[in-house]
Amino acid sequence: LEVYAAMATGHSFANHKIALSVLFFFGFQFALQAISSFLMVGLEHLNIWNWDFDLEGMAAVHLLMVVMIVLTVLCSAVYYVITSVMLKKRLNLE
Repeated sequence: LEVYAAMATGHSFANHKIALSVLFFFGFQFALQAISSFLMVGLEHLNIWNWDFDLEGMAAVHLLMVVMIVLTVLCSAVYYVITSVMLKKRLNLE
């Protein structure tokens, strides 16, 4: 979805469609990394890691997997919306 969103965004311009698609791909990667870094720093300042959950090994792994699945679904939804909007509103096939 990330590649498709970058392609749909890059191809909505008149010139340099492939170059802009590659730039948008790296831009999306940079934005995702920046948001992830800001979230990690914000969670570190909230001392969320010092809470006493008292989880056993497999329970902690399952909790981490659920969190990662939710984050992946959220990122995929954002990329889907970007792709859908760009294909419906901006794509000129003439």
